[in-house]
Amino acid sequence: MPSRRAEKWRIKTSPDLWHPRLEALHDLSSDLISQAYTEIDRVYEAVRKILDRYGVLANERLIYRCYAEELWKISKKYKAGSETLRKEAQAITMVYAMRDCNPDILMEIGKLFNLEVF
Repeated sequence: MPSRRAEKWRIKTSPDLWHPRLEALHDLSSDLISQAYTEIDRVYEAVRKILDRYGVLANERLIYRCYAEELWKISKKYKAGSETLRKEAQAITMVYAMRDCNPDILMEIGKLFNLEVF
């Protein structure tokens, strides 16, 4: 016989209960996901242009794209212009600088988010 907690979990996660809730939130969730994907695609495109200008080869591009993703995440998490955002951006930048990333490229990517990263 299943434990009481296991039975509660089974009841709470019943598809009969979740289906109407998920269906009601689907349009909102789809809009939010679409908005986020559109934003990050714009960031990727801007980073691609920067990397093309600097002649960064394909195998090195991923690290800069990851850097841009991290800056994008914190720019969504913290208020624009806040001290916390500035410090987080600088900390992330130092990690990538220690990975031998070009500081000029890091600064240009930071400018995409209106951040002074050094």
